[in-house]
Amino acid sequence: MKSPLLLPLLILCVCCNLCFIPGNIFRISGVLKGAPDSTLLYLYKGIRKTDSAYVLNGKFYFSGQVAAPAEQLIIRTSDFSEAKYMWVENKEISVEGEKGKLREAVVRGSAAQLENEQLDILRNRLYAIRDSIKKIHSADTSGVSKLTLKKAQDDIEKQLRQTDRDFIRQHPSSIVSAVLVSTYASSWGRDTTAVLYKLLNASIQQTRYGKDAAAFIRLNRPVDIGMPAPLFTAPGINNENISLASYKGKVVLIEFWASWCGPCRKSNPELVKLYEEFHPKGLEILGISLDEDRVDWETAIKQDKLPWPQATDLKGPKTAPALIYGVSAIPDNFLIDVNGNIIAHRLNTKALREKLSERLQ
Repeated sequence: MKSPLLLPLLILCVCCNLCFIPGNIFRISGVLKGAPDSTLLYLYKGIRKTDSAYVLNGKFYFSGQVAAPAEQLIIRTSDFSEAKYMWVENKEISVEGEKGKLREAVVRGSAAQLENEQLDILRNRLYAIRDSIKKIHSADTSGVSKLTLKKAQDDIEKQLRQTDRDFIRQHPSSIVSAVLVSTYASSWGRDTTAVLYKLLNASIQQTRYGKDAAAFIRLNRPVDIGMPAPLFTAPGINNENISLASYKGKVVLIEFWASWCGPCRKSNPELVKLYEEFHPKGLEILGISLDEDRVDWETAIKQDKLPWPQATDLKGPKTAPALIYGVSAIPDNFLIDVNGNIIAHRLNTKALREKLSERLQ
């Protein structure tokens, strides 16, 4: 007869074993050679810290859960000097690395990680060629050679795009393919993105990356100079609806930015000066943030003393106005005339001053 005291322990053991059934949660068993005991490591999902662990006898452990089929997590040192990006599935994962070379750590147990590494091999070969061409290009003084080298650079960029698209066609059931479609949607354009999205398996289309790509296809509109500016409505800082339609009859600059964007923050003081000079003459600015954290967004507005209306749905690069306008990098902006047509795109403050001087006397 078993002792009654052993029963709770047996139940606990059974529950713990069930916790580690593949598909339920992940468990990362890590080795970091050369790391002193008590070296602190963090596990991040995007910008959010999800776990922490100390290295003991060169080993560390993390556990948690990711959305099926996989998510990209990051192991960082406490001083953020080193990081390892990796695809994690809800199963046993091993990581083996060396202090000072965490980026090169070997990850086993994740099919998505293996697929991503296969893609990296193809890309890295082309990156190496591109970097060599850039070095020759910058050192060369011959105009003819520069034209030849520029063509070679363009060919490599074309091959990189084709490599990604071929990967998607060959791996329609890979989460990595969904990430590629989502990440490069703005660069590839609506039509190409739609074709590649349709190649993805139905289950992959239902991941957050697949849904992001579907949202781009649904929302994106042509935004060439001379065309009517696509209308949108987005939540303001007080959760009020701010509509581009309300700016009808005015010259308006749609400024895409984010609190985490260094170049955006650097140019904000000059943009404030331009606003103070031209707002009395009819200029309006509508800031659209690609932030995900409300506190960071609101703090940046206050720190930079931005006086114009601000809006965002806090979905980062996938905020609806950014998808509509196909914004792939920030800072970015669109200048719209009193008739609601786009008259300029991606203006720095100097070029913006020139345009405003022409339009607003």
